[in-house]
Amino acid sequence: MRTGSERLLNVTTSEHKQKLFRADVFSGSHLAMINHTKAGHLQKYISAEQRAFPKEYKDPDGYWTAFYMDTRVLAYNTKMAVRGELPKSYDELLLPKWKGKMGMDNADYILYGTLQEMMGRERGSAFLKKLAQQDLVIRSGHPILTQLLIGGEFPLYIDAFGSTIERFKAQGAPIDWVALEPVIVSLNPLGMAVNAPHPASAKLLIDFLLSKEGQDIGRTVAKLPARADVEAPYPHLTKGLKLYPVPNAVAERYGEIVKDFRETFLK
Repeated sequence: MRTGSERLLNVTTSEHKQKLFRADVFSGSHLAMINHTKAGHLQKYISAEQRAFPKEYKDPDGYWTAFYMDTRVLAYNTKMAVRGELPKSYDELLLPKWKGKMGMDNADYILYGTLQEMMGRERGSAFLKKLAQQDLVIRSGHPILTQLLIGGEFPLYIDAFGSTIERFKAQGAPIDWVALEPVIVSLNPLGMAVNAPHPASAKLLIDFLLSKEGQDIGRTVAKLPARADVEAPYPHLTKGLKLYPVPNAVAERYGEIVKDFRETFLK
């Protein structure tokens, strides 16, 4: 089944209540995979390939490993903004000159929760409330925001996927990006389903996807491999940058984060 991470979580929860076990392997967002683990949808499987992955990119108890990753960057329209004058830190997003000139997704819970964890809950919440006062252009979906950025609807796009920006940039779109450090890293892990109908095949698939060969194939479709010994298709999206993987605490506080985000940005 191919669907969004949250819908997959809901479908799987419903099927498990009916004792329907159709999946062998799950893959989805970091937050969804943590919630799959908590809900008992995954079983431990420590592939021999896991040794090649940084500890931040795999579950310490062996339930999942990041298949690929992406860095969240500040994207900009090169016809509307000068690189040297762009924000150099998260705090500079609050400068008056950027008021009304930044786009953001209407469900960017990962950004919200991760900044709270990164900055500390009190300071992070205060920063996000000030950001909400910047008259953001809030739209639904990262693909739409990328297209609006290309079309010149606003000069800056907060929390864009770096690989997406690089792909459109290579096609000639007037967009580029800068990193606000620490750079948030979102993971897309995979794990073996509990009661997998084909457990041997599930293990073989996971082993392959985590292998150097499997990760090399992933990079050909512009995915950033999580494996340490496979170079990313856009190395500068990670090399030399201070990275901050989305912490598990964001998944643990997900309901609270969704509520706070909506009250802060959508009221």
